[in-house]
Amino acid sequence: MKRQFYRRMSLLCLAGIMACGAALTEKSAAAAVGEIVKGTSEAVKDMATGTAEGVSSFLDNTGKFLDDAAITTAVKARLLEEKDISSTDISVETSKGVVSLSGEVADPVQHKKAEELAKGVAGVKTVVNRLTLKK
Repeated sequence: MKRQFYRRMSLLCLAGIMACGAALTEKSAAAAVGEIVKGTSEAVKDMATGTAEGVSSFLDNTGKFLDDAAITTAVKARLLEEKDISSTDISVETSKGVVSLSGEVADPVQHKKAEELAKGVAGVKTVVNRLTLKK
């Protein structure tokens, strides 16, 4: 029973950390923290009674943040892996599955490649490519 409780708490903490990072990019810090604290307190209360619904409820409430954060992270990772693209000059933002790329790239090939890499990430609905060419 203790092992199950600790697993649930670990999952809850991880979800909270990921949600906090993603939420802060889309909302004011106070609003994001308020949402996370509210969801966390409800989930902890449910878990204290031994139900798994607490974690599910918390993840449902923060799912949109987790999904967007995971997509952003995956796109950034793909850009970093691509040796022909200077990914440090590319900003990636995700909202409801729509990925926005902005920044500068060296040539049209990198412009197209960055968009293709982003489109290849699971969960991406559309890519808005606002990349510009360096002068």
